[in-house]
Amino acid sequence: MKIFVTFAIMKIHYHMKWFVKIIFISIFIYLNSFSVVSGQFFSSGNEPFGVKWRYFETDHLKMIFPTSAEYEANSFASLVELNFVYLNNSMNAKSSKINIIFHNQSVISNGFVTWAPKRMEIVTTPSREYHSQDWIQGLAFHEYRHVLQVNKLNSGFSKILTLLGGQAAIGIPVMQVPLWVNEGDAVITEGFTGVGRGSLPSFEMPFRSYLSDSCKKPSYDKLYFGSYKHFVPDYYKLGFYMTGFARIKYGNDVWEKALNQVGKNPLRPWALNHFFKKTYHSGLNDLYIGTIDTLKSIWKKTETGFATIEYEKIKTKENRYYTSYRFPHVYKNGSVIALKSSIDNIPEIVKIDNKGNEQVLHVPGILYEERLSCGDERIVWDEIIYDLRWEQRNYSVIKSLDLKNRKAKTLTRKTRYFSPCLSPDNQQIAVIETDPANNSSLVIISAVNGSELLKIAGPAKGHMNFPVWYDNHSIIVVFTTVHTGKMFYIIDIRTNDWKKLTQPGIENISQLTVWKNYLLYSAGYSGIDNIYALNLSDNRIFQITSSKFGAFDPYTQLNSDTLWFSEYTSNGYKPVKIKLMPEAWNSISDIQYFKTGWATTIAEKESGGFQKSNFKDTSYLSKPYSRIGNLFHIHTWAPFYTDPDPGNVSDVKVYPGIMLLSQNLLNTSISSFGLCYENKYLKFKPKLTFSGFYPVIDISATIGGLNKMHELPKDVIPVDSVYTYKAISAGSYIPFRFYNNKYLKFLMPEIRTDYENTLYFNDHLRKGIFIIHYKLTFYRFLKQSRMDILPKWGQLIYLTYSHSPFQGNEYGHFLSTTITSYSPGLLKHHRIKLTGSQQYQNTSKYYFPFNRISLPRGYSFVTRAFYTESLSKISVDYAFPFAYPDFSINSIMFMKRIRTNLFSDFAYGKKISELKNDGWKPYKNSKYLSLGLEIISDVHLLRFFFPFSIGLRLSYIPEYRKLYPQLLFSIDTSVL
Repeated sequence: MKIFVTFAIMKIHYHMKWFVKIIFISIFIYLNSFSVVSGQFFSSGNEPFGVKWRYFETDHLKMIFPTSAEYEANSFASLVELNFVYLNNSMNAKSSKINIIFHNQSVISNGFVTWAPKRMEIVTTPSREYHSQDWIQGLAFHEYRHVLQVNKLNSGFSKILTLLGGQAAIGIPVMQVPLWVNEGDAVITEGFTGVGRGSLPSFEMPFRSYLSDSCKKPSYDKLYFGSYKHFVPDYYKLGFYMTGFARIKYGNDVWEKALNQVGKNPLRPWALNHFFKKTYHSGLNDLYIGTIDTLKSIWKKTETGFATIEYEKIKTKENRYYTSYRFPHVYKNGSVIALKSSIDNIPEIVKIDNKGNEQVLHVPGILYEERLSCGDERIVWDEIIYDLRWEQRNYSVIKSLDLKNRKAKTLTRKTRYFSPCLSPDNQQIAVIETDPANNSSLVIISAVNGSELLKIAGPAKGHMNFPVWYDNHSIIVVFTTVHTGKMFYIIDIRTNDWKKLTQPGIENISQLTVWKNYLLYSAGYSGIDNIYALNLSDNRIFQITSSKFGAFDPYTQLNSDTLWFSEYTSNGYKPVKIKLMPEAWNSISDIQYFKTGWATTIAEKESGGFQKSNFKDTSYLSKPYSRIGNLFHIHTWAPFYTDPDPGNVSDVKVYPGIMLLSQNLLNTSISSFGLCYENKYLKFKPKLTFSGFYPVIDISATIGGLNKMHELPKDVIPVDSVYTYKAISAGSYIPFRFYNNKYLKFLMPEIRTDYENTLYFNDHLRKGIFIIHYKLTFYRFLKQSRMDILPKWGQLIYLTYSHSPFQGNEYGHFLSTTITSYSPGLLKHHRIKLTGSQQYQNTSKYYFPFNRISLPRGYSFVTRAFYTESLSKISVDYAFPFAYPDFSINSIMFMKRIRTNLFSDFAYGKKISELKNDGWKPYKNSKYLSLGLEIISDVHLLRFFFPFSIGLRLSYIPEYRKLYPQLLFSIDTSVL
């Protein structure tokens, strides 16, 4: 709702005088600061408390990092500083120093830039994606390009806004720029070195297949915002081609000019589209059409004469939606084991018989690399396991499935193991370990109990992947050397001697298997990923497959001449097979090339270019980073006050005043400090949340305003009846996450005390009431697919207990319980939600000033508030998707899904008093019943990236024989 309000303000803006404009613009800034774009309260989580931090500064960066990540921090900083001119060449942005925080306790590779507070966060563990670029190098170029983009936007009127509102104000021009612009331009920047995602056939593949097989030209909105019923390539790919096409058509400085104009006119609706129409007489939709038409033409010409082969398909279950079968392994009786995933189902390990019938063997947890290794007795794979408490610490463990009894087993715990490969005798597993300092090692573990049998350091500083057994004693791996590309190494684990099989190259190579004296692997030599064979006797390379879009996941057996692999189609990866006949293979010197050269053409437009000789590490002198000394980091302010964490849309209120927002760079301290003028009183409202310790500590206060008094006996007259109101709330909780299988489990115990200096009488006149709350939250949800509205299976339990132990019989105690269950409905993606709730107060003199259960839906229109001794409530919801229209109305709205919810609520209250429009009603026992329908549409408004849910609730209350309509509105900021 906060975002919706800002658009309304924008319309008012043009009809106000300058002074009033400033007030509304300030409100606009602050309300938008809560979005992920400006990132006010966005936190990526915390490292364990024991991590030691250091820092150093360069001309453009302040690097903050754990002690064990100093090498990566130096490498990152030197890459940016040595290549700053090239990174900024086509953006020409002003230089400003940015804080960069490194995380190395997580195995989930990531990097992002956010601006409130202004920072970049990097997870140093290398990505398992199949490209030849060094991870730190790619991050340095990609993420720093985002910094330059935002610096470019921070000009003109946007600069004035930042003076008014601080760093969060940059969110206004940022929201004017589609994400595909930012990410596409950054992907292009990766390619300045000659490598990067844009040059990979696998990057181009889903976009090319989507356009090639589309019956009609897809809409811009669908390609940007995605779809619930169809697979759509992500906006990184759309952005790479659209920003590249604009460079080729309008010049290399087109995005410098575009972002500069958006920065100067951040409040103009559709400012970016306006710039293109005014400057080039064509809007973003014209740019999109031109990009698609050009790509189709290029790909059609390139496909002409390119010979492809139809392979024998392994029969699978017919699927209505985009469905992939990866890592096919032949099993007994000709059956095939594969990892199945689709947009309408969560990933499953399945066995497919000769008739295409499927049997689910296991539903894995959170997969990282999605690689299976299968033998006669078991299947092994790696999974992500989250730390119970620390968000920035997680592990990659090895799991196995016994194919006889179908029991899954976690072989390792708290490890950083990747790419497991079973030995030929099924007794050992070769894995790659990457430690927090990014040292890569080959580790051999027992396939029975996961114990470490052998550990061998890599041949040099770099990243290893895809180990495969050549025999029981030799292992071949893909090794990526720093800055130079990929190559094959082989090691005899009896002698620990590494031997280089090939020279490093920038071509992508991955997914190995061995057949006779050949190493088979997937590579993009021709511009399309296909399966190749390296003759281990003479190092000659041959092409085995010639797929139209891409061939991956090769698998063979020792005594078989059949190759199983996954072939990419516009409807997902499909399992196929081919007979291995070396005499029919093409030498790599004779392969056909399918290279569009798009990435090369764009990179060549960068004047000056990137010089590989710039790759070197400079040693910067680091110092200890004080967590206490950097506890506060004020980044945003506003000339008004509003609650920084409102409970819901109706709670958003704005008051005259001032407020400061703070979030430190390690994400351990988030705070706000406000002065507001409310009801003729000045109030001070500080708030602090500290998450650096194992328990999270939360403190807030309100000081100022009219005092509170309970009803006093008639003969008691307080001497001091006017005093300053004070309220303090302090609490602590521990969020435990149990994300270790197909169910996501969460447990959070919490204790909180609230103090108000309320005046009351208990034997004598007293001041100050303490209320202590105990809360316990637990949920267990099955993972959801893209098309799921609610979990297929799940439970939620919420327990609370409140009392005031220090105030005698002023308050009694308050107990509440809520239990919710989720289960399947009649059809797929239909869900039944059952909720039972109860609250009970053992009152003495006064009811607690809150309720934890609401009356049935619809009663808010007839009952403004209520107090009760007890209230019991049962709710039944039946939710299901109604339609997936993927329908656009120009640039106003893109509708992705319409969903429906049928509901019925029943409640019974004892000794309940209701506040009606004509006042409080006397206490009585009452029953409440409502029936209703909710129709909700998931849409993107005004081409804003985060989806809105807009709907109508119709609640029928039999007691009044009346239908009550209610508008529903929410926004999902978790989609990034």
